[in-house]
Amino acid sequence: MRGNTLAHGENNKLIGRQLIDLKDANGKLFIRAFIDLASSGRPGWVDYQWANPVTGVLEDKTTYVQRVDNIVTGCGIYKG
Repeated sequence: MRGNTLAHGENNKLIGRQLIDLKDANGKLFIRAFIDLASSGRPGWVDYQWANPVTGVLEDKTTYVQRVDNIVTGCGIYKG
């Protein structure tokens, strides 16, 4: 709930890093948006733009966010 990355399916280098101020390509603080949604007590989706790790192309992405105890969990997909 404070932006510290406990696990990451695509990039192990992010584990243990504080990412609360991470911005997408448009400057959106999307990790804060994850936390805000999780703090509301209801699951949902957060949209942002991120470079696809396979193609390197900037794409629209959405992540389903849910709070489990005091941990924010999320699973993201590219919309393209």
